[in-house]
Amino acid sequence: LLYIATTLPFVIWMMLNFIEEIPKTIEHAAQIMGAGRIYTLRRVVMPLVAPGMVVTFLFIFILNWSEFLLALTLTQPRVVTLPILLNKFQSAVEGRLYGPQAAIGTVITIPVVILGVLIQKHLITGFSFGTIRK
Repeated sequence: LLYIATTLPFVIWMMLNFIEEIPKTIEHAAQIMGAGRIYTLRRVVMPLVAPGMVVTFLFIFILNWSEFLLALTLTQPRVVTLPILLNKFQSAVEGRLYGPQAAIGTVITIPVVILGVLIQKHLITGFSFGTIRK
């Protein structure tokens, strides 16, 4: 619930640009052709906003996946997230344990890379969609 509260402003801010880029004439044309509001939203607007939703999803996923401060504050010592586990491989006596840190760092990175590859087509469209202002 706390992660939703912290990321919701980012979602609104990012999606607002994508939604504002949709020409109103497309919505009006669909309504003139007899489409209702829900049909227009589902069949006309959502496909145009989908690349922006994908980019926003990936941004929020990475933001929550690598979040450290809230997890450090709110977790119990025996139940930790991966960024907290990565931080635990530092010792005052032994220094940094580079082998385990590299292994955990790789495990942390793999899901983000796989997700990025799977939604790559939408990312290219989404990154450039909300940037041009008139």
